[in-house]
Amino acid sequence: MAVLKGITGVQVYVRVGGRIAAEYRDPEPPPPTPNRCPVICKYIESFTNYPFVIDTYVDPNYDFSYKDHTLSFHVYVDGKYMVNNCTSKEYVLAGCGYRTVRGPVTMDEQGANVVQQKFRFSLVQTGTDPTSYLSFSILRPPI
Repeated sequence: MAVLKGITGVQVYVRVGGRIAAEYRDPEPPPPTPNRCPVICKYIESFTNYPFVIDTYVDPNYDFSYKDHTLSFHVYVDGKYMVNNCTSKEYVLAGCGYRTVRGPVTMDEQGANVVQQKFRFSLVQTGTDPTSYLSFSILRPPI
């Protein structure tokens, strides 16, 4: 689960083809950088052309007391920003602590309608080259 150590009450999972994906630690995690937010990276198993979603869950017992903050889940795929999800204490206590990120939201070609795109793996290649571990594509629904 790609959640920083010490943060309890928060869960993040990737579902591939409807199942929670096996997750692996980064073999070469980035070194901590002073005065910067900590970062965590995990790798998952993927399969060519399978859809995937990212599930986030904040437990009602999560401690929101520090400056009455909100939580923001920023989603990057292959280092490219996709979307973020925010939640607050009020949402969590109202039973809305579970969210699913299905893909980025964009405007259609005419700029008139919001379009929910879906995450889907493109051709998966294996090897020892770290740049070939994972690739993705975003499917645009027919307009």
